[in-house]
Amino acid sequence: VKFWDKILGDANAGKPLMRPYLENYFDLYWDLHLGVKADAIPQPVQDLGLAFNTVLAYRDVTQKIVYDNYMTVRQHLDFLKEWIDERLADITNGKTANPEKTFAWYWLKNAGDGEYFAHKDVVFEVFHNFVALSQWGNTMYNIMLKLAKDTGDPDARASFKTIMQGSPDDAGG
Repeated sequence: VKFWDKILGDANAGKPLMRPYLENYFDLYWDLHLGVKADAIPQPVQDLGLAFNTVLAYRDVTQKIVYDNYMTVRQHLDFLKEWIDERLADITNGKTANPEKTFAWYWLKNAGDGEYFAHKDVVFEVFHNFVALSQWGNTMYNIMLKLAKDTGDPDARASFKTIMQGSPDDAGG
């Protein structure tokens, strides 16, 4: 809720949504996964995140920007894995406030003795979701393209208008 209040707040009215989304993405991501807030996210983790998103955004492996950012990800990957492992320990030993509000808490709890979901798998899953959750922003961006006034899809805009003029929050029908 804090995330949405921040990016959809009055200060951002009339501005492109993706900029505040991207500016707040890492806070949302690391808080949801490990209960880590902005100032506690170390610079190498932030650098890796930006580089990773750049690779995903450009996608063309023949471009130098993709190569350079891929190499930044590789450079920081061991640090990231160690940092995630330390945060998982914080969740396990009670150092993380409200650990039940994190994805990792449930993964650790459900892993049990680790026979089928080992600790290293939880570390991997925390980072793997970086790709998955980033698609949320991609989805939002593509919805906005469909609804754009001048370049969007007129049928999608008409359907959206009809839905929003009704009772979109009433699931009873």
